[in-house]
Amino acid sequence: MRFPDTICGLTDLKEILQRVEDPSYWTTQFSEMKIEALEPQWLPETPFSNSEKDRMTIDGYFVQKGLLAGQPIIPRLKNTVTTLFGEGMLPLWASVFDEYWELARLAQPSIKAILGADYKLLPDTWAWFLAPHNLTQGWAPHRDRLERTLRSDGRPMSITLWVSLTDATPENGCMYFLPASLDPNYPDNLTLKIDNWQDIRAVPVPEGSLMGWNQTILHWGGRSSQWASNPRISIAFEAQCTDVPAFNEPLLEPNERPSFEMRLALIGKQLLQYQHMYQLSDIYRQLGTALAQHAETCTIPA
Repeated sequence: MRFPDTICGLTDLKEILQRVEDPSYWTTQFSEMKIEALEPQWLPETPFSNSEKDRMTIDGYFVQKGLLAGQPIIPRLKNTVTTLFGEGMLPLWASVFDEYWELARLAQPSIKAILGADYKLLPDTWAWFLAPHNLTQGWAPHRDRLERTLRSDGRPMSITLWVSLTDATPENGCMYFLPASLDPNYPDNLTLKIDNWQDIRAVPVPEGSLMGWNQTILHWGGRSSQWASNPRISIAFEAQCTDVPAFNEPLLEPNERPSFEMRLALIGKQLLQYQHMYQLSDIYRQLGTALAQHAETCTIPA
């Protein structure tokens, strides 16, 4: 699929905004995708297993392989991200569509199993396309938050959710973790030091898998390679319990997809708060600031 009306290469902020702020700009280019029109998809029937609860408690992450593989929105999102990347646009633009936010709703049973029924989505999300060559890689080793995100008994107050839209393998940059049980710096000395490199755990997963981790665990995305049979395409969300102060604002209702205006505001917010991960051009920084201002006109449910 081609994207003949791409914003890649444009340098006039007004012209870029004129395009991206118009829903028809997106639905014309991506006719199979929806904006404020998608019917809810079926929720996964696979229960959150006791073994994954134990893995989350002991090692700080869980893996549900192929949980969403039968969802029709998975290939649509994969095609959309692939087209965006091919036209030189950030995969994050896929978040203008309902299908992107429907993934967060489909993760509800898993989120509730970890955080409980009372939670909200954090305004933190990203999408990745790691092409099958040596020049693309996931985010470097990091911990999602350096402030306290664990309760006194070790249960998380916030988590990150990660959905694979393609198979993720060591050859194309799957996720890696230093399990909490093997991290001498966890949870109170949150450095990036790794004492024993054999403790690192690669976690390859098939397309449509859901993974999650607490926001204290050390993790990163690997580097892709020419040996990969497909790109690594993935999307991440974050969620937190409602009985603790917000780790970031505005918090989002898990049962309501953000409005188109709010999606634009969130894209602007991501561009600004994650610009340290990428070398954004001046025009993209200006675009982030302009889009973030959409939040001033959005109503956030209490």
